[in-house]
Amino acid sequence: MPDDREPEEEAGIDDWLAPLFMDSSLWPVVIVVAGCLSTLGAAVGVTAFYSRNPMAAAALLLLGWISFDVCRRRRRDGGQLGLLGWIIVALWGLSAAIGGLAIHFGLA
Repeated sequence: MPDDREPEEEAGIDDWLAPLFMDSSLWPVVIVVAGCLSTLGAAVGVTAFYSRNPMAAAALLLLGWISFDVCRRRRRDGGQLGLLGWIIVALWGLSAAIGGLAIHFGLA
């Protein structure tokens, strides 16, 4: 007996992340998570460049490679970065800005 059901569409990571940005009651969660991840990235970046710590540089290279790989795969599969790719790009930019501000104000 053939199966008459429609094949279920696979839910991608963008489908899981989209409600966080569509529902305004979840925006504080997004802001806190982005702040935490950006501060972590800034701390690793400042430690790698400003303190010249080789382990922090290795961690930064690993994080950079993972980010590059995710964005490359997203671009290859769908032809565009998608929501996850833009989140990664925004987190790297925010991390660089926080790290630069920390150095500028003497917090590092």
